[in-house]
Amino acid sequence: KAMAHEYFLGCLLSDDSSAGQEMTRALRREGCREISILTYHWGDILSNAQQRRNRSFQEALEPQGPADNLEIYSFDEGLRYLAGLNEQLDGLLLSARLEEYSFRVAKEILGNEEMKFAGFDMHGYTREDLEDGALVLAACGQQNVAQLAVAYAYAFVKNGKTWEEKIDLACPYLYVASPEEFDQYRKLCVEEPAYSREMMVKLIDRLEKNTDLLVEYAQNYSLSWLQEQKNS
Repeated sequence: KAMAHEYFLGCLLSDDSSAGQEMTRALRREGCREISILTYHWGDILSNAQQRRNRSFQEALEPQGPADNLEIYSFDEGLRYLAGLNEQLDGLLLSARLEEYSFRVAKEILGNEEMKFAGFDMHGYTREDLEDGALVLAACGQQNVAQLAVAYAYAFVKNGKTWEEKIDLACPYLYVASPEEFDQYRKLCVEEPAYSREMMVKLIDRLEKNTDLLVEYAQNYSLSWLQEQKNS
């Protein structure tokens, strides 16, 4: 219904499918062969994002056969359930941000000091987990989508446009795989806005003519690109 409405301008979404594929590849590069998926419920229904992430996990894991996908309401509960199965898991994909929980503790519960994890977003133990080597990849930076959407909607209203072609963009996540990248992410996206005021003004002005710059911003989004933009 929303898509058919006259005020619907299009879709700007985080690229959950690519993120799921990238996380799975990251675990594979670390030598993980027996990988399961933990889906963390924030409510009774899985979000669309979590469903997309789970599909991409399953597709990436297809060569090993269908992966176990455990839907949980508590990370601790899920870990203890997995530990009780006595399976030789060495990798775990997480489809949602966790509560404050160190993967060092998770490895102890699972009884595997070599266990590797990949998941979405940051929490208080993220840097520690990257240093420890338990966390091999975190996907974050969804503020990209919010800022691009604001710029797009503002330009649309400001210029009184009636664009027949609705925007449809999948924006990449920022990938953090080391303590150094974590520090860079904090500096570029947490301590200050991911897009500076100058970048937003430039984007809104250019949107008066076409959406090319919006596509460029969405497709190039990365830590190195952000640093380059802020240095220019």
